[in-house]
Amino acid sequence: MNLRRKTNPKIQECTLSVLFLAVAVVCSGQQNPAWTNTVTSPKNIREVNGKVYDVMRSTNFVVIQGKCLEVRASEIKAQEIRPIYDDSGLNDAQKQRLGRKKVGDSAGPVVIIRNHSARKGQSFTCRATHVGEVTEGDKKLPVYDCGIVHQTVTVTTNPPARPPNKP
Repeated sequence: MNLRRKTNPKIQECTLSVLFLAVAVVCSGQQNPAWTNTVTSPKNIREVNGKVYDVMRSTNFVVIQGKCLEVRASEIKAQEIRPIYDDSGLNDAQKQRLGRKKVGDSAGPVVIIRNHSARKGQSFTCRATHVGEVTEGDKKLPVYDCGIVHQTVTVTTNPPARPPNKP
């Protein structure tokens, strides 16, 4: 008794073509690996409103000394602290040569500073740029932004060459 069945050649051809099609689909789904690298810039390179600045060299940034009054989601409300200098009795040349003598601090205006991480009651010094004003109650408060650290995304689509395996 012969257990082998005879199959139609058309069915065999169709089955093989479906098999080859399945292999082609699986192989086409495989892509070359791609690497994504995120490069973080130095801390003085900051991004404010989509623009990149060097905060140490940009004339748009000012030094703000203050004390944090309130912490909000991504900003703080702070009281600026302005130093008081005693320049009495000195002419301009002496002031330039001897420097200024700090005798105390005075309370400046209340400001909003975005992207700063001070805690309530903490004194701080930062560099920030003026980005606008906000109205709280009957007062207009200036808004400054320290910016976020700039990050660059680099995508490599071709993998780096691997060294050959040495026996």
